[in-house]
Amino acid sequence: MKNTYLAAFSPPIACLLGSLLLHIATGIAEEADRADAHIQAFRQAADEAGTHYAVMETKLKDARQQAWTLAVQANSSQQASAEAKTRLEAAEKAINEKKATGQPPSATGMDQLKAMKTAHASAMKQAERTKRDHEAAVEQLTVVVKEFDTVNLLYQTKLTVLQSALADIGQFVSFSHEVAPILARRCLSCHGSRVSKGRIDLETYAGIMRGGVNGEIVVPEDAESSTLYLAVEDETMPEDDTPLTEEEMAIIKTWIDLGAELDAGIRPDDALANIIPRVTQPQPPESYRVPVPVTAVAFSPDGQLLATAGYHEVILWNPQNGQLVRRLTDVAQQTYGIDFSPDGEEIVIASGTPAQVGETSVMRVSDGTQMRTLLTSSGVMYSAQYSKDGQWIATAGEDKLVHVFGAKDGSQRFKLADHYLTVMDVAWSPNGKWLASVSLDKNVKVFDTTTGLQVTNFQKASESNFEGMAYGVDFSPDGEKVISCGNHRHVRISKADDGKLVREIGGFDASVMRVRVSKSGAVYSSAANHHVRVHNLEDGKLIRSFEGHRDWVYGLDVHEATGLLATGSHDGEVRIWNVKTGDVMVSFVASPGFGD
Repeated sequence: MKNTYLAAFSPPIACLLGSLLLHIATGIAEEADRADAHIQAFRQAADEAGTHYAVMETKLKDARQQAWTLAVQANSSQQASAEAKTRLEAAEKAINEKKATGQPPSATGMDQLKAMKTAHASAMKQAERTKRDHEAAVEQLTVVVKEFDTVNLLYQTKLTVLQSALADIGQFVSFSHEVAPILARRCLSCHGSRVSKGRIDLETYAGIMRGGVNGEIVVPEDAESSTLYLAVEDETMPEDDTPLTEEEMAIIKTWIDLGAELDAGIRPDDALANIIPRVTQPQPPESYRVPVPVTAVAFSPDGQLLATAGYHEVILWNPQNGQLVRRLTDVAQQTYGIDFSPDGEEIVIASGTPAQVGETSVMRVSDGTQMRTLLTSSGVMYSAQYSKDGQWIATAGEDKLVHVFGAKDGSQRFKLADHYLTVMDVAWSPNGKWLASVSLDKNVKVFDTTTGLQVTNFQKASESNFEGMAYGVDFSPDGEKVISCGNHRHVRISKADDGKLVREIGGFDASVMRVRVSKSGAVYSSAANHHVRVHNLEDGKLIRSFEGHRDWVYGLDVHEATGLLATGSHDGEVRIWNVKTGDVMVSFVASPGFGD
């Protein structure tokens, strides 16, 4: 056919055309070879970086384990030293009492005292030794964490370049953008972490690759041997539901055949909800027909704005007169945590739509632009707070985890899985050294923010059954004490380093929902009895009670420079109080358009 076609031309023209076609074919082949060479170079670079990453990952794991082991030993030694000191002091007191009554101590008693002194001295030396060992391990861990961060950044960069090049030639399928949305939409009702039929958990990449009771469900590079694909291809799954479309089946098949890879920068244990493309939230009502609960309030750093929780929005008000300033939309149904960045330019919002989605996102205050979504979860997010230097954001919620992200780039620093029930609140120490969290599991925990290790776990309430759950937490101005509250109807003040209870403030006849500590050391609390109180941190004495709300008071924040206290209640009312006099400066329903 080709010869017949060329014969229609004169010999010179046919010769020229043949030469041209050959040149084009040669150029295409050379271009393909160059592209293949680039892919191979990218793959080699990614593989080398991945090998280094794996080594550093193991080194980091070992360093964390060593630091944790020595922390346990140090705590045990400190406790043993304290107990030896108590026994020694009791023995010395008994002997001194005998001496005071004119009775000479017995030889046996003196021998026992001598033995106790020796035991105490030995326990002190052991405590000092284990303390030094632990401090050295933490210092080494800090170095390893920095090394790991550098290696991880390089590896993720190399892997991103490789995957981008492969995607350009149709040799890479994005798990997060193409596969995960299908699984999240069609499979998680039966195969999530809470309900996993056949023990097949499809909520994370790690769970997918782990498989179920009958073994692996994904065989990389072989979709025809992969249960995940076969089950949807023969329409066995989703069970009792419409089959996947041919396009959806093809995506899963191609992803497996190309190696079932995970996108660069995504952790294998990240929930699907957190890695799939974000869905725009519904708009709030232009005018509210009914008030909504004010579950969170926050002053801007300069005190010129007050942010309150709305329905699918966060609303900014002028705290001096209660006038609406701006509405920040594209937020999940209910907001539970709000915090301004130290420079006042951005605001972090923890929110959620029950049984659907939870989010922690950062917006620009000036115009409500979505700057970044730090976390998307299948459960509501209850708290989010900037570190005092503005470098980090901690957030927590129904996923039972405490997450720490870089405030500027959204990179995840830690994912702390120490609680076993919903985490209700988080707080940074003033110097950023520690991070505290409280949970419905009745625990208050403090973490080292350099290493991610748990410093102490305390205040596991003695209350039985429902009581004892912790709702709110904050640090004292010096960072040495943790102040917490909950449905045990107390505000508890404990030492941050060892968890020992310093003081318990009572007098509440209902759950204490939120606690905030001012820079001057005043402890503000809001409760379900409709009251807001302020106590002295040092002696626990009541300074003032703010009364007038007609429903549970959830939202609480104080701005010391302006002398204003803001509170928000379940019935939608916001009150701005004068801290010194206790007078209400402004009161309004924080639902735009309601009552107009």
